[in-house]
Amino acid sequence: MDTAQILHDLGSIRFNVSFLYDLVEHLNGCAHIKDAQTGKFIYSNYSNAAALKLDSVDHLIGLSAADILSQDCRFYGNLDLNANILSWIDCELANTEKIDHQVKSTKRALQIKHIYFTVGGALQFERSIKFPLQDQKNQKTIAILTYSEDMTSRLGLHKLLQFYQQFYHGKEAIKKFLQHLKIDIYFHPYDLPTLKEIRILCTMRADNSIKYVARAMDTSPATATNHISQLRNKCLQPHYLHEIILKLRSLPTEAGRYAPFI
Repeated sequence: MDTAQILHDLGSIRFNVSFLYDLVEHLNGCAHIKDAQTGKFIYSNYSNAAALKLDSVDHLIGLSAADILSQDCRFYGNLDLNANILSWIDCELANTEKIDHQVKSTKRALQIKHIYFTVGGALQFERSIKFPLQDQKNQKTIAILTYSEDMTSRLGLHKLLQFYQQFYHGKEAIKKFLQHLKIDIYFHPYDLPTLKEIRILCTMRADNSIKYVARAMDTSPATATNHISQLRNKCLQPHYLHEIILKLRSLPTEAGRYAPFI
């Protein structure tokens, strides 16, 4: 299915239940339809449910954004909800309401890019598009279709690290960042790299030569050598540093995973 073309043409298509449900099922990303008045889910594809660790889309039907983001619910209730993430939840709910209102009142599609958290606490950068779905007389927006795509892999490692620092403090930000990249298992859990060493590691993804790292980090070759040695010493095995670099270089540079957008 040509997703881009289908979404482009959607604005000229009136509300047709069978067509819309089929569209949601086949979109290559998280997609759902919710009631424009109540904000509750009417329909969803499996990608959206799976992102919330649900076995069936049936568990999403009838829920609202507030139901999903509530710190007391089963989705985000198990996270370490620090002040930054609690603030994000409040802003996310307010922004969702504001955007839905704009789409409903203007009867025009709206595209946004924003930060989102998975139910496991991983940070994701999303591009989402919301479409107003109107009644048969084309007079009233009765539902909103949302399609979202995970764009995290296009951020670059340094930018991703900055976002983790925005929401987590100190060593916790480093821990979450390493877990996100699935390289935390290579390091001693009680002797994680420093922020400077993490930046060195991100730079080594492009080129791990001392000359390149020193120039990129605006430091001397001797200092760069020392940081790289410290990184190697903090690995469970010395050769793990080479494996980490190979793994970082194998990361996708295009959007791949999906995250729910409410």
